[in-house]
Amino acid sequence: MVFLEDEPWKMQPQLYDYDDFDDCRRRNPSFRYNVVKAHIVQNTSSVMWQRITQHSNDPRHYQRNALEIGICLDRCKWATNVEMSIEQQAGICAADRVWTNYQLKSIPETLVSISADDYDRPVGTLEMIFCLTVLSIVLLIVTCTIIDFQGIYTESLVVKAFSLSGNLKKLGSLNSRSRQDLLFLDGIRVLTMLTIVLCHASIPMIRMPLKNPEKMEQQFSMFWFPIAMAGNTYLVQIFFVIGGVVLAVNFMDHIKTHPQFKMWYLMDRILNRLVRILPVYSFVILFQVSWYNRLKNGPIAERYQDHCMENWWTNLLFVNNYIEANKPCLQFTWYLGADFQLFLVGTIILMFIWRFPKFINASICFMVIFALVVPAAVIYFNNLDATVMMIVRYVIDEIRNLDYYLKVYVTFESNAGNYFFGVVTGIVYHHFVEHGKTLEDIQHFSAMFLSAVAFFVTLNTLTMCLPLDHPAEPSLILALYGSLFDIYWYIIFGDEVKQETVVK
Repeated sequence: MVFLEDEPWKMQPQLYDYDDFDDCRRRNPSFRYNVVKAHIVQNTSSVMWQRITQHSNDPRHYQRNALEIGICLDRCKWATNVEMSIEQQAGICAADRVWTNYQLKSIPETLVSISADDYDRPVGTLEMIFCLTVLSIVLLIVTCTIIDFQGIYTESLVVKAFSLSGNLKKLGSLNSRSRQDLLFLDGIRVLTMLTIVLCHASIPMIRMPLKNPEKMEQQFSMFWFPIAMAGNTYLVQIFFVIGGVVLAVNFMDHIKTHPQFKMWYLMDRILNRLVRILPVYSFVILFQVSWYNRLKNGPIAERYQDHCMENWWTNLLFVNNYIEANKPCLQFTWYLGADFQLFLVGTIILMFIWRFPKFINASICFMVIFALVVPAAVIYFNNLDATVMMIVRYVIDEIRNLDYYLKVYVTFESNAGNYFFGVVTGIVYHHFVEHGKTLEDIQHFSAMFLSAVAFFVTLNTLTMCLPLDHPAEPSLILALYGSLFDIYWYIIFGDEVKQETVVK
């Protein structure tokens, strides 16, 4: 047996039972390796099945009725029947292992099938195109750096774009920034990015705890865990707030020097954004459809299926957070799609204010109402959780298939609140600066700031009171709470922006 009777959590089946992949590959040049999910068949007379059922009923426990088994077919006595397919052989091996260890029957489902052929592919056309692209970029960088160093064609856009020395100087210079009092936003961006990377690095351990899953379950039951989960989920909203602030400030600066309305401004901003994003974006996608698959090594890596080969166009059109969102190319780039949509709508709203200044208050009311009502409506009518819950039976599935992810987390309408509030903050900030106001001129600012902090802490603390499982029916209270929770990063961060900028 693979469990101990004296420790209750070890009286459960082992969630992941993988043969050593590297050893399997090393021993046999023509190796075959399969990952099988063994769905245990119900057996009410089995004490083990009763333990599995009791343990898995807790929403914050892993489901022990479906076990993942990695099979090196060379080590399986059933893998000698040439009349059966590799998948059938692996399924029989997995079922035999489950029966031997737990005396329970199971139904196998093949997840991954790997053979030596997968690691012995010739270089294809896309790989060659990527190599030629890299070579061309390197040659451009070397040539433009030499030209820039010699002072020839210094006004050339190509030289400016690819000169290594010139771009290093720009990276280390702050003089080119339009507003020195907003430089602190760069520091916030860096700290937020590092925190998000650190938090996301823990996701594989939560979703696939290859060893000691009971340790994870113990953390899930801690009082602070819902707070940590919610904080991690919505930390990305800080980027949307900053994006809205910067958009509004730059726009207000533009109309101050160009008061006459021009429709071309919208196209100019779109083209400027595409020129900055698309070349690098296309390069990363090209790598993804060419050499990325060669970097995979082992059954865990093979579990992730990227869909860049068929859905790359959704990325370049910035609609990948809506079209084929559950089959994404570069899943994390949903942010670029949502951010581009928010930038587009935010710019249109600001241009409306530019064209019809008397409607500025109405436009601000529209953004505030949209931010509060739309996310609540999405949560209520789709019967979703107020925020991401640690319901393990859902978390261990592909995140990109979860309803909350597809309908709330990545969509424009649910992320618009913080972006719109960022726009409002940028407008207010610009008004203060233009009228020479300081923090001392804002009545009751300290009370407002402390109230925002208290509200922020209260919303986080209330996550401990949320239901442990999905609500059976739509809840208006949960929907309103989820809507406030979706924009709560602005409540604290927006006040900090105002405090930093107005003081300066």
